[in-house]
Amino acid sequence: MRREPTPPGVVRAGWPNRCSAGAGVELVAVPPVVEHAPGRLELHLDGRAVAEVDVSLCEVCRVGVIEHVRVEPTFRRRGFGRRVVAAALACGPGYRWSTTEINGGNAQRFWEEIGFTSAHRAGVPGWCEHMRAARQRMPSACLFG
Repeated sequence: MRREPTPPGVVRAGWPNRCSAGAGVELVAVPPVVEHAPGRLELHLDGRAVAEVDVSLCEVCRVGVIEHVRVEPTFRRRGFGRRVVAAALACGPGYRWSTTEINGGNAQRFWEEIGFTSAHRAGVPGWCEHMRAARQRMPSACLFG
């Protein structure tokens, strides 16, 4: 995962401690550089990013696209991916959600296990016109996917 410094203006929100061993968990939201472009939610465990998701949101069209979910290999199969996706979905209640392409059997099983099906447009990104325009305005170095 990227180890960028936390930029100014990053929103930090407390996350209920649901990890074994009493570990501290924190959700960190990194807003998009350009409105409607991908932002990032990171799940930190004791100050270390263990899971993150890139997500595009459009409040005009009420559309959300989950672009990438990453979990550090040693932290997989512990629910961190589920939690970071749940946090992303909570950013747009009532939105039409989709994901970018789903590659590989493990990724497919992950989405099936959390109930994200073809009805949710899993694997078929539903970028709206505002999201596409935002991508055109972003420096290429800022695009996560």
